[in-house]
Amino acid sequence: MEAALLSPEGEIHPLFFHVCPRCARAVPSSTNEQHCINDGTALLKCCPVCQTRITNPYGKFCAGCGLEFATFVDTSS
Repeated sequence: MEAALLSPEGEIHPLFFHVCPRCARAVPSSTNEQHCINDGTALLKCCPVCQTRITNPYGKFCAGCGLEFATFVDTSS
């Protein structure tokens, strides 16, 4: 299930999410959060392998290439 927003004109616009690869917390990309408030991990804005944007806040794998987001935890931040 992909989340979407219905405009006043009746147009459907997909919602995109940023996801914490460590705890799977998802926030709408419109919040501009850069790091997870639970554990400080850098949020994924898209798949680090194929650059597919994240459209499902419950997904744990990339819809484009199948990468498991938990395998890409950026420990540099």
